[in-house]
Amino acid sequence: MNKLLCVIALAFVPHATAAQEPICMPGDQLEAALVDWYGEAPMPETVSSPTSTVRLWASEETGTWTLVTYLIDGTACVLNDGQDLDRSVRGADIIAKLMP
Repeated sequence: MNKLLCVIALAFVPHATAAQEPICMPGDQLEAALVDWYGEAPMPETVSSPTSTVRLWASEETGTWTLVTYLIDGTACVLNDGQDLDRSVRGADIIAKLMP
């Protein structure tokens, strides 16, 4: 299990595993965790649909990244995360590349 899902799963959803269901919580709580724990900031890259928006978060200092989907009810879910983001890919292409 990757680092972000591990920490969030232990803190908020102790009985869920990353392989079974995504980790979701109120968007402001997830954003605070990304900023406070990993120093990540929202990137300009987003992909939107009528029911959700996918946004990439990343840290230039640590090299970590997190792909988050925001639902219209204010819930945010971690779709994927990792390290060493390939910054040569831009816009919607980078989000498509990082989708699980």
